[in-house]
Order: sequence, then C-alpha cells, then structure tokens
Amino acid sequence: MASAPRNDDEPTAEVDSQMPPGVVFLLTGLELVEIADSHALEPEFEYDAPHDPFDDLLAAYGMPVNIILESPINKAGRLQAVYVNSGSSNGYYEVKGHAKVPIGPKGFQQMWRELHQSGGVLQQGTEAVAWHENCGIPSLVEGLPANSRKIGVLSGKGRGTDLDTYILAAPSDQTLVFVVGEFANEGIENYIDEYVEVSGYSLAPSVCVGHICCALGKKWNIC
Repeated sequence: MASAPRNDDEPTAEVDSQMPPGVVFLLTGLELVEIADSHALEPEFEYDAPHDPFDDLLAAYGMPVNIILESPINKAGRLQAVYVNSGSSNGYYEVKGHAKVPIGPKGFQQMWRELHQSGGVLQQGTEAVAWHENCGIPSLVEGLPANSRKIGVLSGKGRGTDLDTYILAAPSDQTLVFVVGEFANEGIENYIDEYVEVSGYSLAPSVCVGHICCALGKKWNIC
C-alpha cells in the first residue's frame, strides 16, 4: 500500500480499540458523483428555490449518512465511524457510530452549517462531541486498526471482487473500511488496498452503501 508524508502537527484519527472489529465508511467527494442523480433517486431530500449551497451537500450526503446510521449494523454496535469529505473542505468530518445526531433533511443541513461554522456538533442533551472536523487522509489512515483493509467501492465498472463474495470471505477479526465516492479526492486512491464491485450496473453512492450494510448484516447475523 502506498504511503504519503503527513504533518506531525496534524491530529491523528483513532478508532476506539475497545470496539469489536466492524466497519468504517469513508464518504468522499459524493457531490461529484451523486448530484446528477439526486432528483431522480432521492426526492425526499430536495428543496424548493431559492437555492442554498448546503442543498448540494444535503442531496449528496444526506441519504448515505442516514442509511448508515439507521442500519442494523450500527444499532448492533458494529459501525466504528463514518468519515465525510465534501470535496470543498480540507480533511474529513468524523461521526462515531454510537453518536446520536439529528438526521433527516433539516437535521443534516443544520449539522453541516454548524460544522462549517464551529468545526463540531455536540450530541443532543450532552457536552459530548458527536461530529467534528478531524484530519487529512494520511493521519486518518494512520489511526485505523492495524488489521483494517481499505476497500474501494465500484459499480458498473466491470472490475473488482464481487461485494458479497468479498465480505463473506473476509476474516471475522478484520475491520473493513469502505471508500465510497470519488477516489481521486484527497488522494485516497493511494491508500486503497483492493476494490469490490457492488453491481454490474452503475448505482448511486447511497444505493451502494445500502448494499454494503445488508451484506455485512448477513455476515454478522444481524437482522
């Protein structure tokens, strides 16, 4: 796996070592691949004029993040973290799987505003940070468990291992890190270990995320 130099002053992302092996999602540059399909695939996340720049972020990231946080694998404690990079921000925003954050169109849009204004969102009713500005990709990768695998998610490309086959064969003690979106964003492609193909058809990132959550649920017997 290729490596890249990192700034020693940059904070390192760390996944809780006390958590059981599970899954991490990196959602990167989704507005570059999802916006064109947002009107057809995700109408519940649309807003009327006048246009707000945060609407584009909402259309690209609202549904995928909601699917992940509301999935049985998160409720069962197997989601370690979700990292989001919008392509217009430096570094990734991090939300822990157990964090309770306001999800839904208005809640997600409110979170993004707060993130860009203050760099963090508190968990409702507490002083605990639920979602915060984290770091660049080198320190993020450095903070992942040593036995993790960084997996690029493809659809309609005709290459990569079949998703279901890959997940079923993955060691039970391995943390799976799925990279969904634009691989060239933030240089993440330099850290990907292998690729999986979700479908022979081109799918929106939100649909890919749903397939991954379902496949992991089957592997871990989570209904």
